[in-house]
Amino acid sequence: AARHADCIPAELALSVRSAGRLRPVPPDRLDPATVVRAGWSLLAVDDLELCTPELRRVLDDGRQGGAAGSAISAAVLLMLDAVAAGRWDDASVLAQEGQDLGALHGHDTLAMLAGAGPAWVAACRGDEVACQDHTGRMIGWAAPRGAKLVHHHAVHARVLAALGRGDAETAYHQACTVSRPGVVEPDGHGRRLIMDLVEAAVRTGRQAEAVAHVRAAQDAGLADLSARSASLLAGATALTEQGDEARARYEQALAVPGAEGWPFDAARVRLAYGEHLRRSRATLAARLQLTTSLATFRRLGADPWTARAESELRAAGPRAPRARDAVATVLSHQERTVARL
Repeated sequence: AARHADCIPAELALSVRSAGRLRPVPPDRLDPATVVRAGWSLLAVDDLELCTPELRRVLDDGRQGGAAGSAISAAVLLMLDAVAAGRWDDASVLAQEGQDLGALHGHDTLAMLAGAGPAWVAACRGDEVACQDHTGRMIGWAAPRGAKLVHHHAVHARVLAALGRGDAETAYHQACTVSRPGVVEPDGHGRRLIMDLVEAAVRTGRQAEAVAHVRAAQDAGLADLSARSASLLAGATALTEQGDEARARYEQALAVPGAEGWPFDAARVRLAYGEHLRRSRATLAARLQLTTSLATFRRLGADPWTARAESELRAAGPRAPRARDAVATVLSHQERTVARL
């Protein structure tokens, strides 16, 4: 099962390149190994919901003494899907179960991969201590074993943590350890980092690198891989554009069918769109995008991103209602970046 976590996306990418978007057929409910194998394929094209009932059955069977490896893989798959769908509390529960089962049955790779969920959630919610703890253990374990999938998930969490606190320089260098600027492999974890790397590059004045990375992603056919990839690529492209071209790309990213099914991704696109509109003096339109993104960040408990959206709203005009326990921010995200540099 751990081997499939690395090899399935590569196999899938070959089919995607030749046949466009691939939707694997849901598996035979009597075969846990087939369920898991199909699950990894479906996760790679962001369609795991087609397999969710079967994965839950496999996990339930594992709790009662069934196939342990398949059950742990099911927990990891459901956890990664819950993270993307904004069900972060569910993701933490599934991650803990995957870690516990992995430790009990000696499936170390899957147990470590389960740590990606808590690391990602801690990063987005601004819990720097927890994020460093989770990612430190993952990276320390993965490095001597060459476990790239575990390592890349840990790095991604650190990239998100850095972007959330406005440290684009650190985010850029971290992202480059997973995906070099101008190089995008559709079957690698770098495709998940497309908007992160481009945003970090743009915010640190690396416009050429940002443009090269977007072009590489377009050439790799990233938009054909899944709706989520298409939305993130359009958002990343918008970050490299100006004026009406940028606005059209942001609208394209938000118009992708099902884009709101990945709420954190959609809120990030709206935040960037709102920043662009504010700079363009389109105040009312900016406030609409920023207010919508702010509501999502608050619901998810993504405190650093909530602060960013609040700062942009203040810069756009009237003060937005602020959560009772939210941290007051004097400078906008862009101003903090300039001050730090």
